[in-house]
Amino acid sequence: MAGTSGAADVDTPTWVPLISARAAICHSLRSDQEEGAGVTLLRSVLRMGTAACHATLDRHFAALDVSHLPDYIHLLKAQHPALRAVELSLEAAGVELILPDWQQRRRRHALEADLAALNASNRLSAVLVEAPLIRSRAQALGHLYVLEGSRLGAEVLLRRALDAGDPLISQATRFLAHGRNRPFWRGFVALLNKEAADSTFRAEAVTAAVASFGLFLKAAEQVLGHYQASRGRGQVSEK
Repeated sequence: MAGTSGAADVDTPTWVPLISARAAICHSLRSDQEEGAGVTLLRSVLRMGTAACHATLDRHFAALDVSHLPDYIHLLKAQHPALRAVELSLEAAGVELILPDWQQRRRRHALEADLAALNASNRLSAVLVEAPLIRSRAQALGHLYVLEGSRLGAEVLLRRALDAGDPLISQATRFLAHGRNRPFWRGFVALLNKEAADSTFRAEAVTAAVASFGLFLKAAEQVLGHYQASRGRGQVSEK
């Protein structure tokens, strides 16, 4: 979900199957050390602290081919439960105090519009993930790191989806294209790197980010587990 242009500002949270672009992105990472100070920035702390769960989520999406309509639909369906839960929790916690442009950043409505366009909104409520309780700025930044970082691989997935030439896919790319050519990730990184975060704050942010990845993993296990089992039985419906 979102632009891989501007490689100097690229980071690793490319997941939501956007993590499929992760290997291509990693080589362009810059050091996150403050010059001359030796202080690790919060972005780097979050990246290192979520590497394992990030890789686990990657593996769940690795088999999907976004140029194939059923796979594309299930990619979107696997994103929705956790994205909706985290966004709503952030809003309840007052996320606009952290990101005043939140209304332009949130993406659940774009995702829901894509699913509706593909006639694939059925059974979304059957996928169960718990809404996180966000009680602090550190926790909010941890969850935001996962959401905002997931934009990085979107451009790669978007190109793959559009290259398929399937008109059904082409008219349902609001989610992947959301924020395209806008500096959402760059602005968030700047915010993270200005944060005066002590060790307690950093640990709280990482714990929240790991929990956020866990919600996406739980949704992916439910949606993709059923899909892959059905595909193995030769009973896959395109919706």
